[in-house]
Parts: sequence; C-alpha cells; structure tokens
Amino acid sequence: MEITITGRHFDVTDSLREYTNDRIGRLSKYFEGIKHVQVILGEDGDAKHAELVISLPRGKTQIANASAKTIYAALDEVHDKAEKQLTRFKEKLRDRRGGAAG
Repeated sequence: MEITITGRHFDVTDSLREYTNDRIGRLSKYFEGIKHVQVILGEDGDAKHAELVISLPRGKTQIANASAKTIYAALDEVHDKAEKQLTRFKEKLRDRRGGAAG
C-alpha cells in the first residue's frame, strides 16, 4: 500500500509524517486490497482537518473526513471512520459473493 501525505496551509513535520504512516498503514488489516491512500492534512483557523482518499480494486474509492482541535486527534478520528467504512465494504462484498454470515 502506497501512502501519500499532503499538507494544505500546513507544514507536515517528520514526526507527523511518521505518525501518519504508522496509523494509516494499519488500515490494511481491515481490507487487504488497498492500493493507495492519499492523506490530506490542513488547518482552517483553530480547526485541523484530515481527509483520506482510499483507492481500492476495480476503481472503487472510499473517502473519510474529520476535524478536531489537534491534527493528531483529526488523524485518529479519520482512521476510525475509514476503518468502519472498509469493514462495511468488506462485509458488503462478502454478502454479495454468498459467503458465510458472521
């Protein structure tokens, strides 16, 4: 999985880049087919924003957004949202294929 980190009106430090790679890298445990994740970090006044654009097989895309007072809290929140989205997507695929429920 390839991770691209972009800062909008925001400088991405090495420690933030390392934290982001570690945190977002864990998403592959919820869906194995992730090709690329684009992480967009930004700030608007006091609010910090994090957005994930997750590229999946067959051209599918999942997008998650979060805002918080700190960039680390926004990253944690967007990770949790993406985790739920990927879990639901995986269950949806399994249900369509006729896999065992549960």
